[in-house]
Amino acid sequence: MIQLEKEEPDTYHNALVAHEMGHILGMVHEHQRLDRNWWIHWDCTKVYGYAAANARYAREAQEDWPSMEAICNSNWMGSRYLHWPAPAEYTQDMGKTGDKTNIPSNPVKYDKESIMGYGSSTWSDKEDPGVTEAPIVYWKVPGSHRLKEKPNENNAVLIPNIYVVSDGDVEFVKSFYPWGKTSEVFKA
Repeated sequence: MIQLEKEEPDTYHNALVAHEMGHILGMVHEHQRLDRNWWIHWDCTKVYGYAAANARYAREAQEDWPSMEAICNSNWMGSRYLHWPAPAEYTQDMGKTGDKTNIPSNPVKYDKESIMGYGSSTWSDKEDPGVTEAPIVYWKVPGSHRLKEKPNENNAVLIPNIYVVSDGDVEFVKSFYPWGKTSEVFKA
C-alpha cells in the first residue's frame, strides 16, 4: 500500500506512484544494481537508525550472528536481528537465491536521473546531509571506489531527489515489454 502524506506536494505523490509502478513493471532501485559501486558510494553508517542498531548489536549480538557489516549489506538481516529495515533499501542482494541473481540488470550505465534511484537525503540520519554525511552519493569520476577514498567535495556529488521518469526508465521498460503500434503488438 502506498501511503500519501497530505503535507507533501503533488509532485512528490506523482513521483512516489511512478517509482512504485516501476517496481510493478520489474524495475529495481538504481542504487541496488550489481555494478553500483562503480557509480555511487554507499555508507550504511550514515543511514537513519544506524547508531541505535549498532548499539543494539553491541548489547545483544550472539556468537553466531553475522557482523554489522554483513547486516548492512543484507536485504533481510537488519530486520531479523536488529528490527532495523533500512539496509534493505540499499543492498545488492535483492532477488538473489544462493549465488544466482534473479533481478533484471539494466544494460546501460547508472541512470542518475532514474525515478528508481534514491536521493542522497533518503534514509539519511541528517535532514540535509553534505557529501561526507550522506548514505549515498554519486562519484564524479565513475570507478573512484577503486581508489579506496572516502567521498568528499572533490570526488563526489549529492544525488538529488527525482520527481520524473527518465529517458532511461522508459527505455528499460520498453526492453521488457512489447512496444509499438497496437496492431503489431497483438498479431497472432
